[in-house]
Amino acid sequence: AAEASLEAVANAAVTTAAPSLAAAASADQTVEVDAEPGFYYSVASGTEVGSLTEGARTLATGSKVNLTLPTQGTKGFYRVLINLAPAAQD
Repeated sequence: AAEASLEAVANAAVTTAAPSLAAAASADQTVEVDAEPGFYYSVASGTEVGSLTEGARTLATGSKVNLTLPTQGTKGFYRVLINLAPAAQD
């Protein structure tokens, strides 16, 4: 069966309360994105753009959702995913 998920690339600039310009963060960062209630949001991340791993999915209950951007070291790539369902159980 086809997986029921939608992917959205976050092309808009993301701002946080305290933006950091450091080459490497020492801890995970949180980003707030606009959301549609009832959809599941997650971040795919990695050190190479061709091999991103999806993180935990968060159900949006309002017009915003907070997502965690894991620390990637000196470089990191991130993509926001919008899903119709929670992650499949292994």
